[in-house]
Amino acid sequence: MDELVAVVAPQVETDGDDAPRSILERIRYYLLEAGEKGLLNQ
Repeated sequence: MDELVAVVAPQVETDGDDAPRSILERIRYYLLEAGEKGLLNQ
């Protein structure tokens, strides 16, 4: 989980005044990516 936070946090910080929805979409994308990589690595 720590590596996921490390990936998502910088993205959220650089979004500035972007709509919260775009941030949520980006987090969802990273969650899906992390899930796929986690399954592949098992």
